[in-house]
Amino acid sequence: MLTSATLMREAAAGDLLARQVAIMVPLTKRSFIVVALGLALIALLFVPLAGWPRFLLWAGAILAALTLRTATLAYIFRRQTSANPLRQAERAIMLTTGLLGLCVASGAFVYYPVADFPTRALITLILCAWPAGGLGVLGVHPRSFLVYLTLYYAVLCSAWWIYEPHLRAVSALMVLFATTIGLLSLQIGSLIAQTVTLAHEKDVLLSDKDALLVEKDALIGELETARSQAQEASQYKSRFLAAASHDLRQPVTALSLLAGTLGESNVDPKVRTLAQQIVRGLTALESLFTAILDLSKLEAGAVQITPTTFDLTELYAELESEFKPRFAARGIEFDVAPHSLWVVTDRVHLERILRNLLDNALKYTARGRVALTTERCDSGIALVVTDTGPGIAPVEHERIFSDFHQLGVRTSRSRHAGLGLGLAIVRRLAHALGITIGVRSDVGQGAAFSVALPQSMLAVRPTPAASCDAARAVDLAGSTIAIIDNDDDVRSAFGLAIDQWGAHPIVARDGGEALARVAATGRTPDVVIADYHLANGERGTDVIAAFRKAYRNVPALLMTGDGDVELLEMYGLEVVRKPVPYAALRARIAGLLAARQRHA
Repeated sequence: MLTSATLMREAAAGDLLARQVAIMVPLTKRSFIVVALGLALIALLFVPLAGWPRFLLWAGAILAALTLRTATLAYIFRRQTSANPLRQAERAIMLTTGLLGLCVASGAFVYYPVADFPTRALITLILCAWPAGGLGVLGVHPRSFLVYLTLYYAVLCSAWWIYEPHLRAVSALMVLFATTIGLLSLQIGSLIAQTVTLAHEKDVLLSDKDALLVEKDALIGELETARSQAQEASQYKSRFLAAASHDLRQPVTALSLLAGTLGESNVDPKVRTLAQQIVRGLTALESLFTAILDLSKLEAGAVQITPTTFDLTELYAELESEFKPRFAARGIEFDVAPHSLWVVTDRVHLERILRNLLDNALKYTARGRVALTTERCDSGIALVVTDTGPGIAPVEHERIFSDFHQLGVRTSRSRHAGLGLGLAIVRRLAHALGITIGVRSDVGQGAAFSVALPQSMLAVRPTPAASCDAARAVDLAGSTIAIIDNDDDVRSAFGLAIDQWGAHPIVARDGGEALARVAATGRTPDVVIADYHLANGERGTDVIAAFRKAYRNVPALLMTGDGDVELLEMYGLEVVRKPVPYAALRARIAGLLAARQRHA
């Protein structure tokens, strides 16, 4: 006999599944358009290679599986029956979703037999990215999506093992990528479950409106309780975002370091090319994830503003170095007009504003020119990003800064459409900094986004500091670097990267183990790198303090997956946010060693 608690759990599970189905039904119907566009693109790329029969058979299987899944969801949505049939319906959803994954992944066996290595690598990247594109639809029901991922990457890895047996290590990278997507789907499912729970509680509170009106005093008490629960939910959301930031950045950090190490290794050039493509994909994934977290921090008013005095020339040079190859890869000219002008504002946030504007120009410009310039104006100066894209109608000038707003016109060569958050983040960051964002554009005439800094932010050039160019010349070979991180994959990736540089890595999961291992080697560590969150509540700041006590203020780098980097910098430490790129990590370590040599 079922207990009341069991019945309540089953009712809650049935309610959750019903809400998930209600979300998935309209999304799944619209996904036909996205899938059709994807298949059309693949047809243009690979039909000349494999022929129409192979493509039509594969595309037909995908559309049939998608139709079956859509029909199943529609049938379940119409019935909306009791908990037991809903459990059967969940199995049907998992079965049809898994079948869809098998059909899509079977494309590897369709194209691999007739493709050479570069083409297989391209096919692999497209197929690896496919589940990420479907995360918003399939990830609503995490159980079925995990079945989808398991079957999907099992087929993809099997095909790679069969047709590229000498590069089986790539399958491990696929598994890491699948794990990252799977973790993100679980977090999405958790948020949906919380939303359903809160909605259910709201329905209970409003179900007997007449009784609540009569018992006014009880209503006031319940409203206070609801307000308290809302505050707790908001606090839980903040804790969840912090945990998601740390936990999801861990595998991306490990994968980024492994791909960077593989790219620098003395291996086949094809493998290095594939590693570089993986790094670009990880960069795009991290960019989307960071955008969501940044928007949450801005909404909560948790952004820390730290004004510094810096030269715009250096900022422009960094942006030019980053974006010029990306624009050149699309045949777009990128011009940067350096202007030696010193300003006082938060450099990190101003750089993020300009980077988002340049990313936006990259997405919408198919050909021509993009420029980053500085203009004088009555109120101060304006940093201007202009492009020769399709332009923006005046009626859209204000809407483009709204959350998730995307213009319908986008260059077909853009691989990453984004979430429509870039300009929304730009507007919020500008407000936090006290600067103004403007746009001049019309349809067919390109666009010009201006970042206006008032006269009060202009500064006199300070006394030149000692040059840091020595950091670029520092040779890490022979140095001893201690790594403290409680994630096994991250420690392993760090060890491989440091070994690749000719240095001696000493890896440990906590401070006590790290100190013991360093003492056992008889070496003095040149640099200590510690994650902020370690096992059993230990903090990286405490570990660094212990090392500096034992080894006379050894240079240290604090890593974190949290968003509040500004708060950690209050400890007076060098701080980097995960995932730290391979080249950037080496540069930061070299900078620490160079600074130590200057002060020796």
